[in-house]
Amino acid sequence: MPVVTPPASDISVCSAEQILWLPLRVVDPKSRAWEGTDWQDDTASLQAGLKDAVEDDERYGEYLYFHPTLRRFIWGEQAEGQEVRTLRRWRRTQRPGKFLDVLLAQGQECPQQLVDDAPATGTAPGTLKNPPFQLRLKVKDLALYAVGQEPDLVILALHWSLDTQTKPSLAQLQDMLDCVRRTHMGYFPGESRSAVLHASGGRVPLAACWSNDDSQPTALQVDMAQLAQQKRAAFADIKARKTPLLPHWQSLLGAALANGTEQIEDERMPYMAYVRVADPTLISRADWVRLALADYRGAQNVLPYSQAFLADFEQKHCYDRFYDPSALYKTSRILNAGYAFTMVGAEEDAFFKFVAKRHFSGHYAWMGLLLQYNKAALLNFSRRLALASVMLVDGEKANDADYGGEIRNIQRELLAFTHRHWFDGFTNQIQGQEVGQQWSGLLGLPSLYAAVKNEAEMAYQLVLAEEARQQTILVKRLTVWGLLLAFIGLALALGGGAFPVDKPFSLWLEVEEGKGVCWDCVVDDQRLKHVLWAYVPFGVVVTAFAVWWSSVKVRAIARRRSKGGNS
Repeated sequence: MPVVTPPASDISVCSAEQILWLPLRVVDPKSRAWEGTDWQDDTASLQAGLKDAVEDDERYGEYLYFHPTLRRFIWGEQAEGQEVRTLRRWRRTQRPGKFLDVLLAQGQECPQQLVDDAPATGTAPGTLKNPPFQLRLKVKDLALYAVGQEPDLVILALHWSLDTQTKPSLAQLQDMLDCVRRTHMGYFPGESRSAVLHASGGRVPLAACWSNDDSQPTALQVDMAQLAQQKRAAFADIKARKTPLLPHWQSLLGAALANGTEQIEDERMPYMAYVRVADPTLISRADWVRLALADYRGAQNVLPYSQAFLADFEQKHCYDRFYDPSALYKTSRILNAGYAFTMVGAEEDAFFKFVAKRHFSGHYAWMGLLLQYNKAALLNFSRRLALASVMLVDGEKANDADYGGEIRNIQRELLAFTHRHWFDGFTNQIQGQEVGQQWSGLLGLPSLYAAVKNEAEMAYQLVLAEEARQQTILVKRLTVWGLLLAFIGLALALGGGAFPVDKPFSLWLEVEEGKGVCWDCVVDDQRLKHVLWAYVPFGVVVTAFAVWWSSVKVRAIARRRSKGGNS
């Protein structure tokens, strides 16, 4: 007999938190334009976890959880009496608000949730069948992370908790997890679906506002004029080749960071979520799928995807070491889709309520940040290789020095990244190993790393082949010119002129009145001695110049090759 589960709208959420990551590519790494304006360097006070403050025992446990290489990467190390840090952190000097109030549509793209535009419905065209709902998110931490002194990418980390005073349902949480993570309007639904949703731009909040008011949330409502203006601004940004960030995300980043960076991925930020409900065993399989894959609410017990597609869902996306509906106290579950990592447990489970929550915002938060950094760095390497290939025009400019230099730089940086920043293991803890491997695999990091490494090696082999070809051509030319100059120098040194065929031992010279006079080649002839003393030094100089010029050219090839050029 199948188990009867309640709809997600009837399951109350007791507590929920979310950590969002936004990887950004820095346009000018040397400028660090965001520093000192909206963001303050906080590397010196870097603490364990994405929290404002932690207890000493928590920091102690987090530090020992990871491998020594990861400890050095995150918390730095002592070298020659100085603190050396690889990971850097900035804090927002003035946040736009302590709370983010959002207005969301129910289900958004579920056809049964929208009113058709047909007049027969008796409802105003484009309205929503069910009224939108409002949630409040409280910011717990906001930080910016980067690697190195001149970072070419940064990652925004935002940690907030859901205000549960209004007792939000699991269905509302599903809508929130799907919508709030979107930085801009990724598309616009068809006009026939809903005018509101068409204007708001597909699965983004209908309204959002930062607030510092602790007493009550800001009352939000759908403003069609504001949505229309937001849509026009998005099209203007696209024409200017800019990411059309939503206003509440622009104010969070600050002008300097928003204008000096570009998004590496699409509008859907990867995230982590921590959720407590009264009884997780009452959640249907369809809702487990939605929680794992970051999907909005749906009809009760109706899978969002086909049975065949979800045949291996539990094996691929669920970590059920401590989840067994038939066993007592086995009610905590980890769901993972790579871009979404969700921990779900029972409200009455003390371990999940206290210990697992610290692990969520500490151990797993660091793990997720490092994995997202790995993915962003590899995508950035791939982008640089693609841009370097633009220097080639049908292979005709493969010997260009700029192309060779960039490929060599990429190779060096990729090697350093592999040795210092590529994390294929985090800890000796079995659960940490299993979760980390699952997470990395779902993000596609092993295959992405192999593809980037192979692409870089192919480009480098092309550079080496072109260098060898160019060097062979140049050596041939140097050999020909060197021999020619040497022959001329020797001829001048030994003869100073031409020898007549019928008198091989006579020297033909042009003398006074333009007449040619043949002098017998005798040792005691003073004129011959004068001629030889005049031409021998000149011939030696020409020969020496030929040798010197050839050596200079060869050394120049070696210097260009060592600096990265290949021409």
